[in-house]
Amino acid sequence: ANAELATRNIARSCVHPNAHLDLMAIGAQPGELKLFRSDSNLGDHRLFDDGTSRAASLVRVESLDSLYRGGDALPTVVKSDTQGSEGKLLQGATELLATGWRPVWLLEFWPYGLSNSGSDAWSIWQQLHGLGYRMFEVSEGNPALVELDEARVRHRLATDITVESTGFINILALPNGGDRIELVQDMIRA
Repeated sequence: ANAELATRNIARSCVHPNAHLDLMAIGAQPGELKLFRSDSNLGDHRLFDDGTSRAASLVRVESLDSLYRGGDALPTVVKSDTQGSEGKLLQGATELLATGWRPVWLLEFWPYGLSNSGSDAWSIWQQLHGLGYRMFEVSEGNPALVELDEARVRHRLATDITVESTGFINILALPNGGDRIELVQDMIRA
């Protein structure tokens, strides 16, 4: 159902001639994993078993390193709301990131899902910070971008987005030193 919806949306609204749909998951390494599907929410399929009764099927998994090893043009923006697989997505981009590739990342930051997928939320924040990213919380209810410094992230991880609370935020990660920060400067709130 998700693939059919995405195909219709690409046909209706995509202006980029190279847009296409690949039926796969993006992860740490190529292979196959079980995708646990939600019956009630088309955006809540997961690559981990949360203990509830979900139908599961094997899906092909590729890493960003394997997908773009052939010299194809690299994406400038990566958006991921993969129910906790964001850490695996970053693991699978190690080679590309080592070459200096710095896309804009828009990531769901969900400690519950990250933990169940074998990742650590704090480590992901540190990894992006170490790669030279400035990170901001993106919220539907707040038109301003709230910068996520170390103190703020530690506080949030200890209060409202703990593994136990199942809370989450969305992060916009912009590479330092580029014009992308300038493009959003008027939206940043301390």
